[in-house]
Amino acid sequence: MAYGSVAASFSFAPFLLHGMKKQMRENPYLLMTGSLFILFGGGVPVLLNTLYAMAADVSTEKEKASSFLYLTFGATAGGLIGPLLAGLLMEKYGPWVPIYTVIFITPFMLCVFFFIPETLVQGTGKSKHTYDRPLLEDFKEHLGNGIRDLRRSLDMTRNINIPLVLLTFFFQSARFAAYSSTLAQYISKHFGWKLAETSLLLSPLGVLNLALLAALPKVSQVLMSPRFRFTIFGKDLFLARVSTALIIAGALLEGFSHNVVLFLFGLFIGTFGAADSPLARATVTHYVEPEFTSRLYALIGMVEVLGSFIGGPVLAFFFDQGLRRKGIWMGLPWFYIAFLCSIALTALMFVKPPTKSVRDERGRVGGERVNRAAAESHLHPE
Repeated sequence: MAYGSVAASFSFAPFLLHGMKKQMRENPYLLMTGSLFILFGGGVPVLLNTLYAMAADVSTEKEKASSFLYLTFGATAGGLIGPLLAGLLMEKYGPWVPIYTVIFITPFMLCVFFFIPETLVQGTGKSKHTYDRPLLEDFKEHLGNGIRDLRRSLDMTRNINIPLVLLTFFFQSARFAAYSSTLAQYISKHFGWKLAETSLLLSPLGVLNLALLAALPKVSQVLMSPRFRFTIFGKDLFLARVSTALIIAGALLEGFSHNVVLFLFGLFIGTFGAADSPLARATVTHYVEPEFTSRLYALIGMVEVLGSFIGGPVLAFFFDQGLRRKGIWMGLPWFYIAFLCSIALTALMFVKPPTKSVRDERGRVGGERVNRAAAESHLHPE
C-alpha cells in the first residue's frame, strides 16, 4: 500500500500537466492534490520503515546494523544513479521520457513486493475473525486496533533512552531538505554555478557515500574484535555518535566557507556521517523485543513526519535571510543543521545500554557475565 500510494501520487502530477495545462497555469496549487494519495498508504516513510522492520525480523542482533546499512546503500545508489539517468534523458529527449519510464517501471516494482515472504511468523491460534461480519464492524475493529497500537507505540517512550535516540530522526527531515533542494540552490546562488554543474559536482560525493556504507560492516567487525572489545550495542551507539559529530563538523565548514573549495571540503567531511540514520535505528532497536520492531518503526515514522515542520520551512526562511543579508549570514542554513545535529549528539551522549541486551551479548561473545562497570562505560565492557 505504501509503494502504491507513492506511485499514484507521482503519476497524478504528470497526468494533470498533460491533460489540464490551462487549469494548471491558472491554479498551480492543484498539483498538491496528488499528495492526498499518501493518506491511503503512508508514502515513503511507511515504505522505508516497513522494509527496515522486515530486515530486523530476519537479522540477528549482530547483523542488524549491517542489514540497515545495506538498505541505505541501495537507497543511496538509487538516489545517485536515478538523477544522473534522468538528467541525460531530459537533455536528449525532453522532460517526458523520464516520467514515462518511471510510470512504465512502477507496476513491475509493485509486483516484486508480492513475492516477498512473511518475515515474522506469528503463532498459530484460533482466529477470531469471521468473514460474514458487516464491513462497518471490521472497520471499527481495525480502527480500535490502530488506536491501541498507537498508544502502545507511545508507551515505548517511557524508556528515556528511546526518546533520546529519536531526536536523531526528528531532525532527519531538516537534513534531507538541506542536502537536496537547498544544497543545489545554495551553490547556484552563492557560487554562481549552474544547476546542471551542481549535479555533476555532487556525483563523486555520492560515490564516496556508497563506499562508506559498503565499508561500515567491516568497520563494525573490527570494533567488535578482541582488540577493541565493543559490544553490539556499544558499536552501534559509538558509530552513531561519530557520524553525527562528522555531520556537525561538515555543516560548520559549509556555513563558514567563502569559496567553493572549502564548501566542498565540508561536504566531503559530512559525507562520512551519512550513515547516522541506520546506525541510530540499529541502536534504538536494542530496546524492544523483535515482535515490537514494527511498532517502534511506526513511532520513528511519526517522529520523522513531525520533524518535517522544522525542516523545509525553516531552511527556506534561513536561506532567504542569507540571500538578503549576504556575508556570513549566507551560511545560516548550515549553521541551523549544525545546531540541530548538536542537539542530537548531546542526546546520544546520555544514552545508556539496555541491561538485558548487554548481558546477552556478553554471554554470546565472551561467555562472561556483565558487571556494573559495563553499564558505567556504556561502550567498553571489561
